[in-house]
Amino acid sequence: MTYEGGTWPSYNPTGDKIVYTNTYINEGGIWIMNKDGSNKQRLTKLNR
Repeated sequence: MTYEGGTWPSYNPTGDKIVYTNTYINEGGIWIMNKDGSNKQRLTKLNR
């Protein structure tokens, strides 16, 4: 879990990135980041 509400992490096949869901208010959706936590990018947006 990340400090910003990330849950359900999973490494990509090469192990250099982590895909996770983000449940933090106004940040929801699926995200990807480098395994060191840098370069966070939203892949999908949660519609509420």
